[in-house]
Amino acid sequence: MLKAELEKFKAEGASVEEVEAVKSILTERHQLALDNNSYWIFYILDAYKAYKADRAFHEGRGEGVGRDGRLPSRAEFVDNEAASHSTDRVAIHIEPLDPEVVRSTVTEVFPLEGSLSLTLLPEVSPEVTVAEEPGAEGRTGVSQQGAEVISSL
Repeated sequence: MLKAELEKFKAEGASVEEVEAVKSILTERHQLALDNNSYWIFYILDAYKAYKADRAFHEGRGEGVGRDGRLPSRAEFVDNEAASHSTDRVAIHIEPLDPEVVRSTVTEVFPLEGSLSLTLLPEVSPEVTVAEEPGAEGRTGVSQQGAEVISSL
């Protein structure tokens, strides 16, 4: 069922109205998040971690980055990182969305070629003798979905 829906979406894509509705919701939620201190704290701390990782990566390779071939200062890096999740987020991540961008993203992220479809069935264990129970002589039990069923022979 999911595979059929993905195939349909890849062929038809989303309508302009659907994409605009999603963009409106994302923009509104983002604006609400900007008023929340925990949102800011998360992205500022995340920017500091990203700075350390980025610095270690580039220094380990002996590279400079940036237009002038140098690593940005920590303050510069954190400011740019935090801005990409705050004031610039709508312009960078939400405004560019259109039906074709969404369709191509779904096509790239959910390739159907070579996919694997599995069906989960309830577990059925082999028959077991329950003669250990008092008065259970001649009866067997079969476990189905974690429940024991006892039948008379």
